[in-house]
Amino acid sequence: MYSDDEKIKSTILYYPTINIPNNDWLRKVLLYWDEIGSIVPRNYQGENSIEFSPEVAFLWQEGLFRPFNPSMLAAKHEIASEFEQEFLEVVESEPFKKLIAGKELRLVSRIHEHKVSDFVIEWLEAMGLARREHDSPWLMFENITANAYMSLLAKYLSRVDSHATIPGTGWDIFQDLIYHSPQQTGAAGISVNLLKILPMPREDVPFEDILDFKRRRELDLIRFRQKIHEFQQELQSAEAGEQVIQLVQKHQQKIQLGLADLVPRFVEDKLSIVFGSLKSILKLPVPTLLGAGLVAADLATDFVDIPLEYEIGGLMVAGGIQIGDYLIKEHVRARDELNRSQLSYLVAAQQEGLI
Repeated sequence: MYSDDEKIKSTILYYPTINIPNNDWLRKVLLYWDEIGSIVPRNYQGENSIEFSPEVAFLWQEGLFRPFNPSMLAAKHEIASEFEQEFLEVVESEPFKKLIAGKELRLVSRIHEHKVSDFVIEWLEAMGLARREHDSPWLMFENITANAYMSLLAKYLSRVDSHATIPGTGWDIFQDLIYHSPQQTGAAGISVNLLKILPMPREDVPFEDILDFKRRRELDLIRFRQKIHEFQQELQSAEAGEQVIQLVQKHQQKIQLGLADLVPRFVEDKLSIVFGSLKSILKLPVPTLLGAGLVAADLATDFVDIPLEYEIGGLMVAGGIQIGDYLIKEHVRARDELNRSQLSYLVAAQQEGLI
């Protein structure tokens, strides 16, 4: 059991890089998760091997940031072996080959040696995608290879974590690289894209103001997050396109009501916001008509695409809800530990609709 201080937290684990390069991304997710994580190796003294940015250091001090040590995975030998095997499959896949095709293979990205087994580094060295540095704990990787490795590592670390951890990024190409099946077969899944629906702090809002709002308006944020969660849960049970449309229509009204309750809290607290987007990949517990092959047959990109317009504080905001087929790699379906409904999040903010 967890004590109050150790209760299970909803965590978003950033990928593909160690450092979260854009403080704007931190602002986007800070209100909607209990904590933010990123993959940070430790040195032989057990200390974090990189220096955090002032913003991340501030969030860590406030208990809202958690470094993920990759040795968590190394301790799980069978899962670590599965991770290595899937990484080799990613590098040999057609989507990966297309990403590096025609590019000069410059080894400019650093990955700490504690994150990579000797087997993997030797395999990458033979392909010209990585090399060891003399008398250095850092390995030099080709950039796309490094991002693919870190993205997949985030997926596996979230799997062995004791909290409700979901990988999250701002890079759709790496999300698809590790989750989407390049074949015409795969586990049944859907992508749910909430376009310009989530109120997110503007990039010039200080972190202190965001945390103050998060704590003061905790119940308002929980109620809005619950509406999104209920929508996702009900979508998983849909067995036909007509049912999906009905669910979207039902929940768009609930989301509108939730926005009508939440956005005035930002106005009252004078916290400037933009309306951001959240794309999630949901796993279907059983194959349904949502996985009937529309994407494989190139018949549709989005299974359902419904515009959502709403007026907030006299400002018209044009958003939308998109539901699409998403064939998930068989690796994900085969693992009992990945019985969560959400597999990954893609978070982006829109510059329109400033308040």
